[in-house]
Amino acid sequence: WRIDVDQAIGKAMAAGARATPAGKFGMDGGPGSFRLFNGTHGNLNGTYWQIPFRIGIRPVLVDARRGKVFAVGDDGDYSARW
Repeated sequence: WRIDVDQAIGKAMAAGARATPAGKFGMDGGPGSFRLFNGTHGNLNGTYWQIPFRIGIRPVLVDARRGKVFAVGDDGDYSARW
């Protein structure tokens, strides 16, 4: 990967994401959990940072190679447009 977790947080915040408050939205792994994974997550496949940030109520993933921010759209898929 080329994007570290600090860069992922910065890119997510620049896209309008805010930290998920403790106990909100039933975050997988609990609030404060930062996870780098490689595989399929919803409609995306690749290496992504899953961070405890959301845009509104939309969960956020950050592409660990390019730094592109994805959030869940109204259709339930991750998209760069929400």
